[in-house]
Order: sequence, then C-alpha cells, then structure tokens
Amino acid sequence: METEPGAVAYLKNLSKKNTKLTVVDELLPNISTHKAFSVVICEMVLHFLNKDEVKQSIVQMQKHTRFDGLNVISSYVEQDSIHQDERMVGYFSYLLKPGELDQWYKDWDILYNELKVNKMGHKSIRFIARRK
Repeated sequence: METEPGAVAYLKNLSKKNTKLTVVDELLPNISTHKAFSVVICEMVLHFLNKDEVKQSIVQMQKHTRFDGLNVISSYVEQDSIHQDERMVGYFSYLLKPGELDQWYKDWDILYNELKVNKMGHKSIRFIARRK
C-alpha cells in the first residue's frame, strides 16, 4: 500500500513488468482487497496514525498476509529525544512503545527487530515477522 503519487506510479509501472507484484493504493487502516500477500511492507507510516489506527493497521496487515508471509515494518518509536526536539512537536500522532510490536506479533516468528538511530538522534524500529 502506498499513497505518495510518485511511488504509486513507479510501483504500478513495475507491476506491469512483474505480475507477482500487486499495488494497493489505499490509506491505512483500511484495506478493501480480499487478497492475501506474501509480503506486506509498512515503511515509516505508523507514527502518522493514532493509536487505534495503528492497532487496526497491524490487524489488517496480519489478516492480509499469507501463511509463511512477511510483515516488514519501520516506524519511529517513543523516546525523549523526539519530544524534546522542537521540530517534532505535534508532528507524529502516535509512537510505538518499546516491545509493542513484539506483543502484537507474539504468534508470529520475529525474524528481525532492531532499533536504529538517525542523524538527529531519533530512534526508529526495523521489524520483520513471518506468519506461522
């Protein structure tokens, strides 16, 4: 799922060349397709949603993932550095708490779970889980 117009156009063009690629152009947490996917990627989106929308999005991503399929997630996480940065005040709707994705994916195989720090000192999580 992607809503940035340039990225959507690029992915749709790519999907013409690769019939295994499906582009879903919708806003989370809504997913209207009935398909299940091998890989669902949610790259730096969740922090713009409120807590209920984050939870609904995770549920929808899991629901639309095939068995043995992957969910790939990155998002900023709760931390003092973001709250103390004047540029970030009011910018994000919700920040994941430490271990929150672990709880939501407790019935999945967690393959990768790492915190990264960007040049501004803000942490984000990189997370990959496989549906059992």
